[in-house]
Amino acid sequence: MSDDNRLAHLLTYTTFHIGVYISLVTALIGAGIFNPVLGSSWLVRYTVGCVVLAGICGGIVGKSIPEHRSYDQYKNTAIGYFSLKPFPPLVWANLEHLFFWIGVLPLALAFIFGGSDWIG
Repeated sequence: MSDDNRLAHLLTYTTFHIGVYISLVTALIGAGIFNPVLGSSWLVRYTVGCVVLAGICGGIVGKSIPEHRSYDQYKNTAIGYFSLKPFPPLVWANLEHLFFWIGVLPLALAFIFGGSDWIG
């Protein structure tokens, strides 16, 4: 794979994030199946959509790591899917975190401060 441990650490970090995203989306969809109020909530659906987008961005970061021998080479290369490679890894990582937080924070704040009135 690589001669640079930073790439291995980045892959581990990215794999962890994708696992969190899969778990969260699965839990939200499962809760929505068993609770029709949650399943029809625009806020829950918005959160699932944002977390899926975060997972896509994380997937782009992770899938591109094995193609590079050093972190310095990796961070300066545009990456993406297929032949579309519009951004360097740092932009994809920032988008990943942005989608996650703009998806999770409204639902968490609604749960903390508004209860079921905001979520349902």
